[in-house]
Amino acid sequence: MDASSISRYLDERFEKFEMPCFSNMNVDYISSRLSVHVSSDSWMLLFNSIVWWPAADGLQGMIEVVGPGVRGMQGFDNDRSTCPGVVETDDSGDEIVAVSVRGRPVELSSLAIEPDFDLQADMGFWTAVALLDDYRESLLASKEEWAPFVPAQFKQVLQLDAWQQPDFDTPPSQTETFSRISSAIASGDFRDCEICAAPNTDWARWLPK
Repeated sequence: MDASSISRYLDERFEKFEMPCFSNMNVDYISSRLSVHVSSDSWMLLFNSIVWWPAADGLQGMIEVVGPGVRGMQGFDNDRSTCPGVVETDDSGDEIVAVSVRGRPVELSSLAIEPDFDLQADMGFWTAVALLDDYRESLLASKEEWAPFVPAQFKQVLQLDAWQQPDFDTPPSQTETFSRISSAIASGDFRDCEICAAPNTDWARWLPK
C-alpha cells in the first residue's frame, strides 16, 4: 500500500459518489465521526453520521464505508442506516409535537431550538441540530451498530470528530486530512492525522445549498 494509490482510490470513490458528500441536496449532514481501520494488507474508512433525511423519516443515522477492505457496496447501503431518534411534527410540519432519542422522550423545553429558515426551511432539521448539545453520542451509531460492517481482522487506528471534508471542487487527495490519512495508512504512523488547520465538518459550513 502506497500513499499515492490510496489517494487515487479515494478520489475515484468520491467522483463516483461512493464517499460522503456533505453538500448532498437530499440529505443534510448534521454531525459526523470518521474512523480509520486497517488490517495487515488492507484498509477502510467508516463515516458515522447523524443526518436529517426527509425521505427517510427525518432524523437518521448513516454509516458509510469506503476502502478495499469493504464487504459489499462502497459508501452507503440500506442495511447501514440506523434510527437513533424521532422528531415528530404536526400535519403542517411547522410545529414539533414530540422528540425521542433511543426510545426515550426528550422534553421540548430542554432544547435550544434556534431556526434560521433562510438556511434550512425544515423545523425538524433545527430540532435535530439542537439535540447535538446533549445527545450527540447517543445519536451516533454505537460500536455494536457499525461493527458488523468492519471485518474482524481490521483494527481501528484513528477517530476524528472534525476534519477537512472534500467538496465538488476539492477531491480527497487535495484536502489536508485525507492526504495525511493516505500517507499514514501507507506508513502506519497516524500521529499527525488529528492535525487540521481548517476543519469544515460543522453542519453550518454546508448551508444553504
